[in-house]
Amino acid sequence: MAKGKRKELVEIIKEWQSLENDTIGLTKILFNNTENSFVQVMISIIRHDSEKRRAMLQIALNHMARDTARLSS
Repeated sequence: MAKGKRKELVEIIKEWQSLENDTIGLTKILFNNTENSFVQVMISIIRHDSEKRRAMLQIALNHMARDTARLSS
């Protein structure tokens, strides 16, 4: 992957992680503001999905950083 494209992809992934963090924060607020058990379950599923995506994105960033270090040595 070209260096410029890699940098662009890293920025996109970081922005995506930020959105996932925002979603996680919002679901915590929403969960505490409802007593409806169905809504709480749906909110928990959304939060869990965002937590998993955030983790997978971090793995991708770590992998890309490792490959960059390996190529530049």
